[in-house]
Amino acid sequence: MITMLVIILTLVSLIDVTINSAIDNRSTDIKAEQRLRSDLLKDYISYKPPSADTTTVQIKFILKHFSFNEEDDNFEMSTWVFLEWQDSRLAWKPEDYSNIDETKIRSMFIWRPSCSFKNVDQLNDDANTEWVKPSAVCKLMSEGNVTCALQLYHQTNCEAKLNNWPYDTKNCTFIFIARRSVPIHSEQHHRVKFSFPPEKTALNSLTYGPGWDLIDYNSSITQINGTSIQFNFVFQRQALGFVTIVIIPSLATAAFTLCSVFLDFRCYIRIVMISFSLLIHFSLLEIMSVFLPFHEVATPFILLFNCASIIVTTCVILLTVTLNMLLRMQITSASKIVSFNESVLGTSLKYFIVPKWKVISTGETEYSINNAEIRINLASIVNSLFLYVFLVVYLILYCVLMPQPEGFKQ
Repeated sequence: MITMLVIILTLVSLIDVTINSAIDNRSTDIKAEQRLRSDLLKDYISYKPPSADTTTVQIKFILKHFSFNEEDDNFEMSTWVFLEWQDSRLAWKPEDYSNIDETKIRSMFIWRPSCSFKNVDQLNDDANTEWVKPSAVCKLMSEGNVTCALQLYHQTNCEAKLNNWPYDTKNCTFIFIARRSVPIHSEQHHRVKFSFPPEKTALNSLTYGPGWDLIDYNSSITQINGTSIQFNFVFQRQALGFVTIVIIPSLATAAFTLCSVFLDFRCYIRIVMISFSLLIHFSLLEIMSVFLPFHEVATPFILLFNCASIIVTTCVILLTVTLNMLLRMQITSASKIVSFNESVLGTSLKYFIVPKWKVISTGETEYSINNAEIRINLASIVNSLFLYVFLVVYLILYCVLMPQPEGFKQ
């Protein structure tokens, strides 16, 4: 019994020694870091700036998220702002603290630039929806480099360009100014100079808002009467759904109108197809009126494209009626129309007469057949001429008025 008790006590002692040894080994770095923080803050005065005259603070913006409020036409942006400066009082030798070359410390214990960034559009807004959330800790490097962060949320109105709808764009501008958030009397003669290299704007972690893509941005800093930082963002609507609803049907109806010109004007099917095409055009205009943004006054090019296509379709209807009236004309062999037909059909231009219709024989006399052939040849020439005119008009309309997406410009 005594032997068993001795063995148990021995095992408990060995386990206790092992655990204490492991804890001590694991906590060596923690103890060194605690000693480092204690030494750094021992004689540190948090309300005194690092230098007597000017402290240069480098700024880095990381855009995290953006979204549009379609009802109010507002652009909302969430941003992390990293402030980096040099404070020689917070430098140390890593070899004196277990080779620790960086640590974190609570921001309330050290000096920080006592300012935040406000959007100029919100300075005099009583219902200010902006907020700034500073980070609780800052990162220190052994060289005395300090990095703290601010989380910003801002709203602004954007300049919309609706002409290219549904690939319309919004140009959003933020102008941030550094405003002192806490008046500290000891800093009255101290100046904070902000440095903002353009490459210090990061978009790789940006979460895109629903329905929009970022296609261009630029930034700049101004040191006149204080520090102001300007961001310009250009966003483009994600238009895949509108392409299937608006763009493709618009092109299809235009092609439908052109194809109807190839049909024989003497058949009722041509006038039925043209009338159906005209009905589709008006239906498209009604559909577009549902999806068009209501906050803008600019006229989208796709709307002008469809209106121009309605005019072309109406011209095809008038052309069809005119050709049928031409078919009933009485033309003598000596008329100028016969000479005109021969001058076109007797040259290489005859290969461009598409389609070229033939006389439908109904048991009439030879004179009547010749007269009908003259009329049908004239109708073929006139129809072909207008076909090429309509084709050129549609090509111009497509190049000038058809919306096209823009790529990312950076």
